[in-house]
Amino acid sequence: MFSLKGEYIVQLPFDVVKAAIPLLAYFLVMFLLSFYLSRRAGANYEQSATLSFYRCFQQFRACHCRRAIAVFDLSSGEAFVAVIGPLVEAPALIALVSFVAEKTVVTP
Repeated sequence: MFSLKGEYIVQLPFDVVKAAIPLLAYFLVMFLLSFYLSRRAGANYEQSATLSFYRCFQQFRACHCRRAIAVFDLSSGEAFVAVIGPLVEAPALIALVSFVAEKTVVTP
């Protein structure tokens, strides 16, 4: 799927950005909301961070690519956006891990 849509990703960079912005907004809002609610429920910092990562990134997996192909056609825009999802997920996850790691104090 990635190899078939790779040409479109290079040819249509603005479409990639248009697909990536809502995904990044989703990741950020879900992470912050999950973190806030878990802290309010009484979880400590480490538990809140773990719960937030799980909630934020459980929705985006490679299975979305398979679903997009099954429901829509391989040449559809939905399949294109399904390819963009995992490509945006990895940098977003790395950025959030870096943010949480800066705030975490490791005690021996």
